[in-house]
Amino acid sequence: MVGEGDFEDLAADGKIEWIGEDADKAYIAEVLKQAINTDEIKKSSVKVVYSALHGTGGTMIPGLFDKLGLENAVYVKEQMVGDPAFSTVKKPNPEEREALDMAIEYAVREDGDIVIATDPDADRMGIAVKNSEGKFEVLSGNHIGAVIEHYVLSARKENGTLPANGAVVKTIVTTDLQERIAESFSMKTFNVLTGFKYIGEKIHAFETDKDYQYIFGGEESYGYLAGTYARDKDAVCATLLISECCAW
Repeated sequence: MVGEGDFEDLAADGKIEWIGEDADKAYIAEVLKQAINTDEIKKSSVKVVYSALHGTGGTMIPGLFDKLGLENAVYVKEQMVGDPAFSTVKKPNPEEREALDMAIEYAVREDGDIVIATDPDADRMGIAVKNSEGKFEVLSGNHIGAVIEHYVLSARKENGTLPANGAVVKTIVTTDLQERIAESFSMKTFNVLTGFKYIGEKIHAFETDKDYQYIFGGEESYGYLAGTYARDKDAVCATLLISECCAW
């Protein structure tokens, strides 16, 4: 326990440590390693409309898009600023349609292709895409996970980086469609208890026993992760992958 005291005094005593840009850069570098078809993004005209819902994604996603060469990103400026009161939304939850309403208004006005919103701590991601009538429709967490999984597996198979012992991990309440997708690529699926920590445990087990290589994991509550740089769901990584998928 740090205990109570003056902020400046605690910082001077080394009891408070700033985590600066070096950590941000190292993190973004790991996220960028999950990109599969970066050339598709750079040559694409896809227009992504992004909202941070007043959260931490606003400090990471614009820089990520810049490094990816995604030139047509549109930001919901009212929701890119940190605001603990979340003043523009009733609930900053990307699972709910109304949380994406302002971003969808932007997308209609700007003729966007996809709406992406990350929750305030940027571990969950929701999207809206145009349906056959040209109207934006919010996708379920099951749907998004299946789309990202299929894209990751197919793209990695195409470029020859899909290992023979690859594995997908999902929670028991997540759609079995994801298991069917994995089977179609001869990948093993592991079903774990609800909670991303159990997916993290599988990642650790794979790294320990070397029997499988973790490729992708997800849960229906809008949490996804590719790569093994983290042990929790990551909306920044998910934003990269769904943007790349859309461009592809």
